[in-house]
Amino acid sequence: MAVPYLTWLVIAALLAVLASMAFMAEQRSQLIASLVSRAVVAVAYPLRRRFGRTPPRGRTPDTDVQSQNLVTVGGRPPEPP
Repeated sequence: MAVPYLTWLVIAALLAVLASMAFMAEQRSQLIASLVSRAVVAVAYPLRRRFGRTPPRGRTPDTDVQSQNLVTVGGRPPEPP
């Protein structure tokens, strides 16, 4: 069984960089801004998934002609098969 040493090393390095940013006055504002923006995305994503727009019933990406990226000639939509 392989142990992901490199993965753990990279995670530790990232945490070390974030910790050092917290102690450096000129980097602290950037750290706070990035943590706030990450928190906004972490809150917005589940809300968007739950309350966001959904495709109309009966239309799926497989049956929707516009989502099939078909090339049209002369600006006319392709004729159905």
